[in-house]
Amino acid sequence: HQADAVGISVTMLLSIPKAVHLVESLHRKFGAACPRLFLGGRAFISSPALVQELGAQGSATDLRSALALIG
Repeated sequence: HQADAVGISVTMLLSIPKAVHLVESLHRKFGAACPRLFLGGRAFISSPALVQELGAQGSATDLRSALALIG
């Protein structure tokens, strides 16, 4: 089975490089069939431009907001 969406939450700015690696790995592995990516957590709130740079479909500040984005 393939996921329709993947949510990644990062709390500390120090962990952003690992999230970047994960997102890049997903894009490499799945290409055009990559699940929709949603990023959240304090680290992405501090760096909102990074969400678009990584090619994610959106970001959310909490679970309810994330679920609304996913639809």
